[in-house]
Amino acid sequence: IIVSGYEEFFYAKQAIELGVEQYLLKPIDRNGMIEVLKELRGKFDRENEQRAYYNQFMREVQEYEKHSRRDFFELLIYRNFDLEEIYEKAEQLHINIEAQCYNIVLFSMEGKHTPHGQTDSYSEELAQIQSGIDECFQDQKQYLIFRNQIFNYALLIKGDTNTIEEHTNQAVERLKEIFKQGGENVEWFICTGKPVNRVSQISECYKAAMRVHVLRYLEPSV
Repeated sequence: IIVSGYEEFFYAKQAIELGVEQYLLKPIDRNGMIEVLKELRGKFDRENEQRAYYNQFMREVQEYEKHSRRDFFELLIYRNFDLEEIYEKAEQLHINIEAQCYNIVLFSMEGKHTPHGQTDSYSEELAQIQSGIDECFQDQKQYLIFRNQIFNYALLIKGDTNTIEEHTNQAVERLKEIFKQGGENVEWFICTGKPVNRVSQISECYKAAMRVHVLRYLEPSV
């Protein structure tokens, strides 16, 4: 709010350009000022309420998308294979599944174990790593990222026979760089599957990667 003794349009125009809510000319009495403040307070309250509704809506949309993408990934690797259903679901989620070759990278992370065997289930380092992972892969056409559980991810890699290995190695190196930012407070593991040529074989690729993922508990050197 600007309270001014200048009535010239030039000053009012400048105030409008600066985003001023009200340009009041002197003299203005107490009641007049109170009414203006009440009006602005009501406007701000309405805007804040609309913003709160919008933020809640966006959170619900994002949560729905996460569950929908996870369901889609499970459709690829777990359920009885139905190519028509997969392509229909992919179209609904605006996911381009077309490629000549596919591979999967599985990776997980957790807080470092304490001497008592406990882990830091959630920390600032883990939050930063999750954010870095999302930013790194979400706009890359050759990568589709899916969250299995809170700290477990699967990265579906698309390419052709000449690029699939390169894309896979690039993904692994990017993940290593992101995980290193967590320092010694974060434990992580990365493994890859074996490239396949058809959508119907993605489940086999996943099983190959999952075997390595599970073996790390039995054979730490894997």
